[in-house]
Amino acid sequence: MAMERIGLAAVLVGVLVSPVSSAAAWAAPPEDGAGAFATGQYRNLFAEAGHSEAEIDARIARAWRTLFEGNPETERLFTPQGSNENGPLAYIPDIQHTDVRSEGMSYGMMIAVQLDKKAAFDALWNWSLTHMYQGNPSQPSAGFFSWQMAYDGSALDELPAPDGEEYYAMALYFAANRWGSGKGIYDYKARADRLLHDMVHRETITAPVRQRGAVRLHTVGKEVNDEHAMILFSPDERNGFTDASYHLPAFYELWARWGPQQDRAFWARAAEASRDLFVKAADPKTGLVPNLSNFDGTPWSLRGPDQVAFREDAWRVASNWSVDWSWWAKDPRQRELSDRLQAFLESQGMESYGDMWKLDGTLLRDRHSPGLVATSGVASLAASDAARARRFTDALWNLEVPSSKIFRYYDGLLYMMSLLHASGRFRAIPPKPQPPAAATTPPLAAGTSIAPGVDLIRGRFVPNEQPDGNSVLFRAPGGFVVVDTGRHPEHAQAIVDFAKARKTEIAIVVNTHWHLDHVGGNPIVRRAYPGVHVYASGAILDALNGFLADYRAQLQSMIAKTKDPAAQRPWRAEVALIDAGPELRPDVKIEATRDHLLRGRKLRIGYAPNAVTAGDLWVFDPSTHVLAAGDLVTLPVPLLDTACPAGWQKALGEIAALDFEKLVPGHGEPMTRKGFETYRSAFDGFLACADSKRAASECSDGWQRDAAPLLQAEDPKFVRTLLGYYVDLLRKDPARVARLCAS
Repeated sequence: MAMERIGLAAVLVGVLVSPVSSAAAWAAPPEDGAGAFATGQYRNLFAEAGHSEAEIDARIARAWRTLFEGNPETERLFTPQGSNENGPLAYIPDIQHTDVRSEGMSYGMMIAVQLDKKAAFDALWNWSLTHMYQGNPSQPSAGFFSWQMAYDGSALDELPAPDGEEYYAMALYFAANRWGSGKGIYDYKARADRLLHDMVHRETITAPVRQRGAVRLHTVGKEVNDEHAMILFSPDERNGFTDASYHLPAFYELWARWGPQQDRAFWARAAEASRDLFVKAADPKTGLVPNLSNFDGTPWSLRGPDQVAFREDAWRVASNWSVDWSWWAKDPRQRELSDRLQAFLESQGMESYGDMWKLDGTLLRDRHSPGLVATSGVASLAASDAARARRFTDALWNLEVPSSKIFRYYDGLLYMMSLLHASGRFRAIPPKPQPPAAATTPPLAAGTSIAPGVDLIRGRFVPNEQPDGNSVLFRAPGGFVVVDTGRHPEHAQAIVDFAKARKTEIAIVVNTHWHLDHVGGNPIVRRAYPGVHVYASGAILDALNGFLADYRAQLQSMIAKTKDPAAQRPWRAEVALIDAGPELRPDVKIEATRDHLLRGRKLRIGYAPNAVTAGDLWVFDPSTHVLAAGDLVTLPVPLLDTACPAGWQKALGEIAALDFEKLVPGHGEPMTRKGFETYRSAFDGFLACADSKRAASECSDGWQRDAAPLLQAEDPKFVRTLLGYYVDLLRKDPARVARLCAS
């Protein structure tokens, strides 16, 4: 199933809500590879070199005491700074440049969570949110962190540096997994989800920004390039290139599993793109990588091509690819990269190699920096030349904790993290195991009478499964007319049991549209009542050969990629449902709106082409003034994955002309005419906003404001995520919308 064709209706709190199911929503997790994430065994280079666990623990404890608890004048970085209503505050200064940077703050949080130092973590996070985070939605850096601050918390440069956001997000996920999420600013997972969402989806904002002692006009947007699936060096006007040291495929793999569902496919793609970038950017002889590069890996410099160099940022790249190899072992090219770089550095003298080079190996600065020694030691995690790798491991082990004015901040933090990586103490901290799900599914609510001779069997959300749409049963003299049959066997069986308990056959099924959560129960109903007739538009015939055929192919691919029977089970059920194609097709094709006498009950069946799908139906009962609207009305948001918005608006206008008093939506609770008018007005406003240049957040706010009376039982965060997805969907591919409107 091509994602650009079926899209995503989002998955949150383990509940899939897309009526069709999208590539992103149902994509199998990426392969786990053969590294430590899959095996649980993290390499310990120091133990391999003969050091005892006690020695290793002591070396790490010494580094922590020095940098986080030592003498503030000669050793310590971690600096407490009072408290506020959220608790203690602390920052990590760059003592050489006398400022505070998002890089160092997020590194400090990562070190703290890896060592289970919650108090330090929370103090750094509190300072970050209090002083660095841009919460003003009109500020160009809204949703991100100012990269450079004064010690007093005032901004020196309000623009963000995406490596800071990346480490903040990963540290927050690890904190949620290690300690559990708390409340307010300490709801770690919610904060991580929000940050990742903004990194991928933040709308462009142009406004003044404080920067280097002046105020300048800047245009800032999201922190990634969609086309290349790469992190940007900066999300402002300088968004046409990247920084290889910002590429963290080991983290991206985790976000493809733990991050916001709608972006997991992006992060899986980003991991592969980063691995390719490492290979393209590294010099074929020296293994040196430029600080900055184009998306194709060719070198780039803010100061011109003659200034391309391997310098401080680039020191981190070898650590990035080596940790990726250690955790995932997906790209053997990373082993050759480590070998190449270590061979070059060793050729320049293990005790004296410089720290700044042209890519061809021309020395630019003859300084032997502990930060580069540290990250080059981490490169041994991927290196295949064991003897040489051991020499680089020994060099890392033999370093003293950096303490000078030049080396304490950047080199000190790289040293601390390198100790953790090389010792196997820096780990992908997993979520705590959840209690096993109940063996039986929750019972379905019994049918509810909503008018004389009209009953509702509500659709329900089943944890970790797709939902069922609502089913409406009109009792006619000759049997039940059932509008929509749900998706899961439990839902369809509830319909059958309801009819049997009343000793009344199901004579007719009307499918409002072809989405599986509305037609999936047809086979069970047909088997229980072989004489039943199914009324529907012909759109399902094209869907079986198009959307659903593509979906089936992806399901089969997902099944082939995992050996977990539990993960395969819902996918196999979906395949079986699609394979029941003949039982999903209609016996009576509806192509126009008109009255029908169905087993003695007069019902009007309406036909709406190119609305939610290529052909939607609604059913109106003039005797009770009940309207079964299908997904033409659905909560908590309109599901636009397969929709033609203009056709949908037209269909809402047609049903507005009906004399109904109660409307049953495809999903959600029955509503009055007033509720429908609220829905319709909110729908029109949302589409108008999505078709404008207004920020996506304004469109989300508008829906939540205009549809508020209908959303009181809904999770606002869940609703907002869905709305943000649909704004992106409508805006990024207008040709797709045009195709759906022309089908």
